[in-house]
Amino acid sequence: MLKINDIGECEGNVVEVDEYVPLTVRFGSGRDASPLYWRAGNGKDSLLEVGLSASTGKIISVTVVTIPSVALRHYECQVKSCAFDVGVPLFCVVGWASRESYSNRFLDDFSVGFDLFVDADRACIVFDVQQEIVQLVRNGSVSFGVSSRGELLSIEVSCLDVDKMDLLKSFTSCG
Repeated sequence: MLKINDIGECEGNVVEVDEYVPLTVRFGSGRDASPLYWRAGNGKDSLLEVGLSASTGKIISVTVVTIPSVALRHYECQVKSCAFDVGVPLFCVVGWASRESYSNRFLDDFSVGFDLFVDADRACIVFDVQQEIVQLVRNGSVSFGVSSRGELLSIEVSCLDVDKMDLLKSFTSCG
């Protein structure tokens, strides 16, 4: 699981939704010479990829590469008392062995599943529905939910337009 180290300055973000890749969010320039990638899902019919700066751990991108279906319902995160911060998460990148070869730039955590919930104008990627969110890090229309142990629990993208929502809803298995 990704663990947050710190919070960096806010950066602009771009949200993309299309018929082939359900959801992509890029932060700042979205470019890094040699990014690291944390991947979750089962690696076959569900795959999420989070791009990080190799030097700082700053989040560069979030891509839902594939998902069997999207849940068309409101998801309410478990939040009681919560710290609220503005910026982008800087994650711990110590878990990557050698960064010299391209294949070592990927940390596959295929024991971590995720769900994608959509409702009126937002999409929420949820890794663990049982844990309580104690910290929210907000960067524009994107919020990151963090556990008491500093683990990333959710990524919410709000203020999506009708066209993007319709494309996301097309990934549902039951319409």
